[in-house]
Amino acid sequence: MDLIGSSFYFPFGLYGRKPQFYSFEEASSKEIYFNVKGLTNAPKRDTKLHSSLKVTPVSEKTYASAFDYVKHHIGKGDSFLLNLTFKSQVETEHSLLDLFYAAEAPYKFYKKMTLSCFLQSVLLKLRTTTSTAFP
Repeated sequence: MDLIGSSFYFPFGLYGRKPQFYSFEEASSKEIYFNVKGLTNAPKRDTKLHSSLKVTPVSEKTYASAFDYVKHHIGKGDSFLLNLTFKSQVETEHSLLDLFYAAEAPYKFYKKMTLSCFLQSVLLKLRTTTSTAFP
């Protein structure tokens, strides 16, 4: 596919495996939707969540242990910036697609029956001659 001069989206497989490249139309036909500050290939749909989410985070002990580990390595100079994240169990009667549409985030991604992801900030900007990573 010739991506030069065209708009495209590049979802990566889980854990960086099997990167996949799609045009807007190809992604939409496979029910892969994204919304980047209003630029979207998702069909119009109004979704309001009528029930709450039940979120079960990691224990305070698990979080504290990981946080101390991170602080130790930052103190040693191993890194100056990182994101400490954990999986959380979420229970809801809504589908991943419902969550995609209802999320109020500038960056959203949905892959049919597999994944719904939301980001509040840019992680990487690619330019013709440079790329910039953000925290």
